[in-house]
Amino acid sequence: MAQPPNPKPTLELPPTKGRHSRSASSGSNAKQSWWSRTKEKTGDALGKLSISASNKTRSRSTSPAPHSTTTGSGCNPTPIAALVTVLQGSQCASSLNFNTSSSTITAISATSLATSSSSLAATAPSISISASVPQSASASSNSTSTEVANTPISSNFGAPLNPVQALRVLPPDIFPDNGVARTKIDYSVPNIGDDFSDATQLSWCAHAISRRVPSPLSSTSSSSRPLNDKDQWIQHIEESPREKEHISLMMHRMVDKFIFGSTKDPDSIREIVLVGPWLDKARYLALLNRLFNNFRDNAFLDVNNLFGLVQLVQDAPPKALDLDGLTRILRSFRQRLEDSAAQDSENTFDLTLALTVLLTVLLGFPETNLRHEQEHAPLVDVLSDLRKSKSALVKYQAEYALQTLLTVPHDETTLHEFRRHAIGLTGGLLTISNIVRLEFDGLKEGLPDVIESGKGLYRLLKERLGSGPFEAWYLEAQKAEEFIRQGHFKNLNQLISEGPCATDPKFQWRVSQLLGEVAVDVTWNDLTRSRALTLLHEYIKVNSGLKQQPEIKRWVLTILGHIVERLADNALLGTNRIQTVRCESIMEQAQTLMLDICRSGETPFESTYPLRCRLALPRSSRLLKEVISSPDLEYVVHQLRRQRWERHSDKEVYIETMSKASLHASDDKLTPLKERTCAFLEGKGKVFLIVGDSGAGKSTFSRRLENDLWETYEEGGAIPLFIDLKTIDRDKDLIEQHLDDLRLFSKDHMDELRLNRDVVLICDGFDERRNMTNLYAKNRFHAPKQWKVKMLISCRTQYLKEDYRSLFEPQSDITYNQSRSGSSELFEEATIVPFKEEQIQDYIEQFTKHQSKWPETDEQQLWTAERYTKTMKTIPQLTNLVKNPFLLRLMLETLPRIIGSRQDLSTIQVSRVRLYDEFVFQRFMNEHLRLCRQRSNNRMSQAERDALDSVEDDFIHHCIDYSARLAAAMFTEQGGVNAVKFSLATDKQGWKAQFFGTEANAKLLRESSAIVKSRNSFKFEHRSIMEYFFTCLIFEPRRVSSDTDDSRKAHRHLHLADCLDTTEVPSPLARHPFGLLDIVHSEPSVIDFMTERVQQNLDFKNQLHAIINLSKLDASVSQAAANAITILVRAGVHFNGADLRYIRISGADLTEGQFDYTRFEGADLKGCNFTRTWLRHADFTSAQMENVWFGEKPYLRVPGLCSFAASPNGEMLAAGLEKGDITVYGSPDWRLLYTLRGHSERINSVTFSSDGERIASGSDDRNVRVWCLLTGNCIQTFKGHSHAVECVLFAPDGRRVAAQYNHNTVRIWDIRSGEYGPSVNVHTCHKVMLEEGTLILKENGGDSFRWDIVSGKMQHYIRGYFWSSMAWSPDGDYLAAGGSCNTVKLWNVATNEFKTLSQGHIADTVCKVFTYSPDGTRLVTEQDGRLCLWTLPTGNSKPVVINNYGRDTTAASFSRDGRWIAACGYDQSVRLWDVQSGSCVATMRGHQHLVCGVAFLNDRELASGGCDGMARFWQLRSETGSKWVEHGGTKNQRRDYDNAVYHPNGKWLTTITYNCGPIRQWDSETGVSQLVSIFSQGSTISYSSDGQKWAVAAPRMCTIYEASKDGWRSLEELEGSPVVYSPCGTRMAIGRNNGDIQLRDLRPNVGDHRLLKGPSSSARKLVFSRSGGLLASLGNYYTQIWIWDIDQTDCPRPLCGKYTGLSDIAFSPCGGIVAIAYNSGISLLNVRTEEEVALLNEGTFTGCVAWSNCGRWIIAKSGGQVVLWKIDTEGSGLKGCNTGAVVELHADSLQWSPSSLEFAILSFDSISVWKIVEDKEGIRLCLVWGSFVNRLMTEGTSIIGAIGLSGMHRTLLVQRSKEPPTILWPKFMRSQSYLQEL
Repeated sequence: MAQPPNPKPTLELPPTKGRHSRSASSGSNAKQSWWSRTKEKTGDALGKLSISASNKTRSRSTSPAPHSTTTGSGCNPTPIAALVTVLQGSQCASSLNFNTSSSTITAISATSLATSSSSLAATAPSISISASVPQSASASSNSTSTEVANTPISSNFGAPLNPVQALRVLPPDIFPDNGVARTKIDYSVPNIGDDFSDATQLSWCAHAISRRVPSPLSSTSSSSRPLNDKDQWIQHIEESPREKEHISLMMHRMVDKFIFGSTKDPDSIREIVLVGPWLDKARYLALLNRLFNNFRDNAFLDVNNLFGLVQLVQDAPPKALDLDGLTRILRSFRQRLEDSAAQDSENTFDLTLALTVLLTVLLGFPETNLRHEQEHAPLVDVLSDLRKSKSALVKYQAEYALQTLLTVPHDETTLHEFRRHAIGLTGGLLTISNIVRLEFDGLKEGLPDVIESGKGLYRLLKERLGSGPFEAWYLEAQKAEEFIRQGHFKNLNQLISEGPCATDPKFQWRVSQLLGEVAVDVTWNDLTRSRALTLLHEYIKVNSGLKQQPEIKRWVLTILGHIVERLADNALLGTNRIQTVRCESIMEQAQTLMLDICRSGETPFESTYPLRCRLALPRSSRLLKEVISSPDLEYVVHQLRRQRWERHSDKEVYIETMSKASLHASDDKLTPLKERTCAFLEGKGKVFLIVGDSGAGKSTFSRRLENDLWETYEEGGAIPLFIDLKTIDRDKDLIEQHLDDLRLFSKDHMDELRLNRDVVLICDGFDERRNMTNLYAKNRFHAPKQWKVKMLISCRTQYLKEDYRSLFEPQSDITYNQSRSGSSELFEEATIVPFKEEQIQDYIEQFTKHQSKWPETDEQQLWTAERYTKTMKTIPQLTNLVKNPFLLRLMLETLPRIIGSRQDLSTIQVSRVRLYDEFVFQRFMNEHLRLCRQRSNNRMSQAERDALDSVEDDFIHHCIDYSARLAAAMFTEQGGVNAVKFSLATDKQGWKAQFFGTEANAKLLRESSAIVKSRNSFKFEHRSIMEYFFTCLIFEPRRVSSDTDDSRKAHRHLHLADCLDTTEVPSPLARHPFGLLDIVHSEPSVIDFMTERVQQNLDFKNQLHAIINLSKLDASVSQAAANAITILVRAGVHFNGADLRYIRISGADLTEGQFDYTRFEGADLKGCNFTRTWLRHADFTSAQMENVWFGEKPYLRVPGLCSFAASPNGEMLAAGLEKGDITVYGSPDWRLLYTLRGHSERINSVTFSSDGERIASGSDDRNVRVWCLLTGNCIQTFKGHSHAVECVLFAPDGRRVAAQYNHNTVRIWDIRSGEYGPSVNVHTCHKVMLEEGTLILKENGGDSFRWDIVSGKMQHYIRGYFWSSMAWSPDGDYLAAGGSCNTVKLWNVATNEFKTLSQGHIADTVCKVFTYSPDGTRLVTEQDGRLCLWTLPTGNSKPVVINNYGRDTTAASFSRDGRWIAACGYDQSVRLWDVQSGSCVATMRGHQHLVCGVAFLNDRELASGGCDGMARFWQLRSETGSKWVEHGGTKNQRRDYDNAVYHPNGKWLTTITYNCGPIRQWDSETGVSQLVSIFSQGSTISYSSDGQKWAVAAPRMCTIYEASKDGWRSLEELEGSPVVYSPCGTRMAIGRNNGDIQLRDLRPNVGDHRLLKGPSSSARKLVFSRSGGLLASLGNYYTQIWIWDIDQTDCPRPLCGKYTGLSDIAFSPCGGIVAIAYNSGISLLNVRTEEEVALLNEGTFTGCVAWSNCGRWIIAKSGGQVVLWKIDTEGSGLKGCNTGAVVELHADSLQWSPSSLEFAILSFDSISVWKIVEDKEGIRLCLVWGSFVNRLMTEGTSIIGAIGLSGMHRTLLVQRSKEPPTILWPKFMRSQSYLQEL
């Protein structure tokens, strides 16, 4: 009968008895047996083996593993996906192996029980890590499945065999080879920047970082590789220490949450021990102590906690665990084991297993030496007792533990041990001897001692004479472990089959365990694991017939069950096909073996971990997820730190930025900006302003500063936050908005930050916000319970108003406890200065190093640093142009293209706008090439192809057009903010969609443009690029003229030219951004771009003129016209003689514009700025002039002014007059309020009382009068003075007046009673001061007195010090006095102590003291001719030198807020100084004599009084506060010109500046200038007749230059000066120091050199006649003119001996007449007869003279004017007629143009060109152009019928039209001594 087929084996096994709960944390399923759970789990796994691979690869996120619960078995094994941790045998070290799919981890203890640390370290194999499963592994896996399936397995154990038969039956070749290597396990890593999925992956990655060998990837590998590539990820981590720190922080936070958490569930323990090996020592010990305390203190043993503690000890980081700590744990284990053994607890096995591992770890300490009595002996006793346990598990484990303990060194020597056993044996024998006395109890007590001591002696002798303390099976088991560790499985096979201990149960126990560990270890290949199971099966089957302990078979069954359970978990959780197949094959084999064994009726033990004592992997990562999802503050801070680091790029070229103290500070003292910011962060300041031009590197520095602060960040420290202000919507809640955008910080985090943490707030782009408000005040950072902030703000220089400090000083919008001065102390600033040459060179070198690494760099465009440097020096002005990082970068990128193949580089003109043009063109050209490559490589979608095809014909223009329209939209729609937030959901229908929507064309152009994206925000790479593209919408230089009308209409905005091509009314220009935006006041950088466009492109200039003319007809284009004329004026375009009638330019800025004879009739000029504008003979008839601004106020004419005072509130002025009257004027229009009459003679002194209601005056009539300003009456007259009253001073209380008279007498008068107190006679009192009842007198003789007014007694007398000036500190504690030896004395009036402030003792040098600051912290003095600012009360440091007048300062005054100092002096100017920086911010000129007093009236106005009889009012800021007003100055650098000469062709005017070096050429028509690459110390210049040579003369030396293709080159240097070429071109004359003249004949082949004998003095000026036959010489002493008739004689003859004060000479065109300027006019002399033909300008000093080429005109300097004379030659004689045409300018030199009726006027600081106009209105002089004509000129200006012009401005214009020009004397004449002599 046929047998039915065998059914598939199933697990139908008898249940085992459940165990009781082991721990207090046991769950409800504790009664379920381990075996029952294994059956269920295995059955589930078998049922899932048929599921498709796709279902098996489900992710953990969709099928999370159920949470495990501790069962009755103590530590419930959980499903695992991979077995990955391998203890490598070195001290406390674990090795990890990786699996990509599972992302899980467990530990394998195949090497955990080693004999010694040295053997482990020597034999431990190296575990390699691969990025993917190798091909060999895959092949091994496939072959394994086949071999396992074909492996014959017997189904019964058969009959018992004898040992010989058993050894013969066991196959010796199950493992045929040695040297089996472990497999390379794949593993998974997170994407770069992502969080870890679970704790297993975190532990894997931490291990990979710690054990990683150098990455095989190239350092230049592309970053486009897949983000989940392992090598890519590891390389990223290795190159970023910050990422390692981030991983470490995550693990630290997990530990903190575990330590301080309330629950310690099994998964939490399993999770936390995974990160143990990678913790730092402190965190590791904290975690270890927590687990140890839980173990020690809990009454119930938590097996998870126990094995977690053991695993943590096993995996201790290097040097983290010391011997004492391990011994303490060992002692606690021993105590717990003693208690467990005494109670026969079910935990004994777990404790014994844990103890075994601890002993193994203990062997790894080389200094291990247990104390025998305290540790070693008790442990031996405990383990010896456990060997007698009834539990086979405990018994065998105790045997192994005892053998391991015996290997641990202890401190008992052999002699001591022998002595101890001998004493014990002797004591036992003595006790037994009591039996002789019939004491039988002694036998009972002593016999055990005798037996034990005897055994000890026997064991000791055996150890010393034999193989040691170890049993044979233990040694054989150690060999087996070593074979497995080395992969020598063939040797292992032989050891098991042929070894001497093959039948020893203890050996069998250990070998079975080892083979099971191999089978479950996935680091071995499948074939090795299958063979291990086969060997285990055969080993048990062969030995089943022996007298084998039944526990061994149960033990093997337990091991197999554990294997099945683990692999079943892998099958259930398998995440890839290979892993699942490997689990299935081994599990099926193990199940078959289990069924084979179970047929004999055996059941497994209830064991937690039969193979190892390591915890299973956690099913969930609760701690990690809590750290990620609900992190504490410090972890979130580190996440932010990590984000910032990822954003930072080290590839950017960066040069250390230098800075100065403030915007107006000089460049003499520069400091690295980093140093200033560090000092600010360490100091008490709250706000730090970083100012710089566009492209100066402010944003780059701010980002690097944030990165540096993160680098040095320490836990709990200040948190740096970089905020791009243009991305912030609101001014308030600045930090909250930024943190919300980061999406990292919760509200609780923000509250904690606000209350407990400091923040360094780095705000970039203050000028790019719509509203410029004080962010510190707006966010109330000063208020309690608010953010503790140090704020750094960057802003472009162009956008700062002169009162900018109010926008940044840490003040609030409400009153708080902070004074104004205190606020100033909390504010600091620094201004980034342009690069120096060495910085530029460093930048170039870094750039050239980096560009070779850029893959997109064209090899042909790679330049060396040397080539860049040489080219920059050759191209004119290029180095000066690129002195900031951004422009320098643009230049370096575009210069190769600009140069091309050109050879002559000196003719190349490079401007800022050209750099942008080339950069944009090159950028778009490269983008076009990139797109074409993508298309050719089929890397484009069809939509992208169509989009590229549609724009390819003119790709660059389309990109520019897209960028220009986007820039215009940014300006018009959001106020110029360079950031657009776009959301497709909310902005689908708005203006943003056309630029950032999904349409293919827009996407292609956006990705090709200079636009960067950050989250949902788009912006241009740099704000200046946005401004550039906005100007391209106005004028695009590369625009293709063949654009079709359809393409133009497709764009929202038309170009400027398109708007002008139409006759539509209103003009489309009104809808164009140029016509909508007020760029005059809001966008100075755009103005700068367009200014350069005007200078380079005539078409654009004509377009702007057309817009201005269009405004005459169309009012809608008024804004465009205002923008246009502002750009033209800024570009230096002159409107002299222009017809601007009816134009509409409301709000235009015409500062420093030139409108000579310009017609403004009927024009709309409302709100225009005419500051320092040339309006000579301009006609404003019927013009609308509401709210115009001239930057000045009319002066107050006070004839006979001799004393001056301002009221304390600045609302009144009092002037004492020569005739004895006092005039009082009131604001705002300074009308005369009172004329106080009573004095009969000169008023010497006038002063206001502190309340401003009374005036005291002193006069030469010897009286003092007190006037009431409420009535204008004199309320008191004090008489009785014997001499004129020289000074009066109100007491601070206003009740007394001190009067000084007769130079040495002071009387104190009581105002109420009219009586006087004591009189004090002193020696020539120089100054009187009154302070609270005390009179201070200082003498010219050097003594100082202090008098008590009431008693008349002298309190102090100081001798031997020359007091020149005094000032009281505001608190009255100190008196500052100046004197001789250049020192300042600070006198403490209370203690009579002195402190000296000294700049160095200079003999006969007097120091002046002017005033204290209002808060008393600063003192202004003059020392050694320098105005100095001292910081008090220290006074130890050197003062800040704030000017160098040269003893010219006469008075100085502090502003009320202490921020500014006004000073005046002999140079006729008033200067304003910034206290903080010590720099001059404005200069006011207008006085015609020295200025004797100055005072602040308010924050915007300053008053000064001069000896010219005028009180002037200086408007310090414009009405908008946009900038300081320069009165008579200029915003540009002033130059002192020494000489000017026309080129022979008349096209150029050349000027030279002595000691400043450069020679400048001016276009005679436009005034556009350019520097000539010649730097000379010359003072005069002369052209040859052909213009090919020029001679530059310096004192005693001259240099001849010749024109060449490379510029001007030097020919020769000659001795002598001056030098001049003859107009005919045949001669050159050179003056000698002895008065002789060297004459050179320049005709070819002549070379005649003659020496003309001259006077004894050298020549000041040489002049040739037009024919070259006559030569005139003007001597240096202005007394004689000598004439040489060169063709007749070499000897001169004197001319004009009767004239004195000779100043200039000029020949007539015919050469027969010479014009001589002298101190009484101009004499026209006949050269031959010396007869005076005519006398011009009789009786008036004439400084210089010039005769026109046509001979009809003579121009001459007459006083402060240039006068035009017409020469009439008709009739019998020559007559000169004054035309009446004059120019109100001071002239130092006059030059006629050789080609037209134009002439140049040269002064020290300006040059201008004029032309003669003759028409029906007569003869007049009209300005062609002028350079630095920088004052308001209203001569002849017509304001008849001007609408809306205020009375003040009418007065101003009238005054300026009549005011004589300011004579700006040379520097050597601007001294006190010279003026006094004058």
